[in-house]
Amino acid sequence: MAIKCKYEILGVEQMKNIYSLVLNSEIINLIDNVAYKKGVSRSTLVNQILADYVGFETDEQRLSNMFSLIDQIIESEQRMRLLSQNSASGFSIVSALNYKYSPRVTYSVDLNFDERYLGELNISCRTSKPELIDVISEFFSEIIKLEGKFLPYNVKYSLIDGKLKRKLVNTGVAKTANDVASLLTSYVKMLDELLNLYILDDVGLRKRNLEKRFLAQAVNGKI
Repeated sequence: MAIKCKYEILGVEQMKNIYSLVLNSEIINLIDNVAYKKGVSRSTLVNQILADYVGFETDEQRLSNMFSLIDQIIESEQRMRLLSQNSASGFSIVSALNYKYSPRVTYSVDLNFDERYLGELNISCRTSKPELIDVISEFFSEIIKLEGKFLPYNVKYSLIDGKLKRKLVNTGVAKTANDVASLLTSYVKMLDELLNLYILDDVGLRKRNLEKRFLAQAVNGKI
């Protein structure tokens, strides 16, 4: 044993050590082939195999279970779907915007689970229509104002070229992977619903109606 690495996921402290093992070279070749096909490292695959054998749930398995739950929740939404994972800790939810040619809105999430943040949400809309880009940018600006006014904590944002980046605050409400999955999907569904309604509203009523709808959502103040 040479190196110790400690990290924390969802409040559960994990420890990884480096061990020297004597293994058959043919077995290693087979392990490497399987790891390559799965897109993971040799160590990750061996760790998963051993965890399955002794009945232990690894952090990778927790994340996999979380993504499965998100997929189940999103599956019931007519205009939304979960894309394949961007990475071991990232995924994207795609929505068809209720506007003329149904442009695609992508909600990409990158998780990191540190003490302050669960990760980051990136929102972008695939459109070249200037009028739609302007409305979406206005919507994002209003959401930033509303969260700054009503949320009991500070959130970091970046709004550039009609694309919004938002830090997902670790408020302590999410204790398990399932909690994170529920909060993330609820928040994305809320934003998507508010965006669609904002676009359909009369120009003079948009901001006032947005505030009313925003305050009516139970997810506010949790992520």
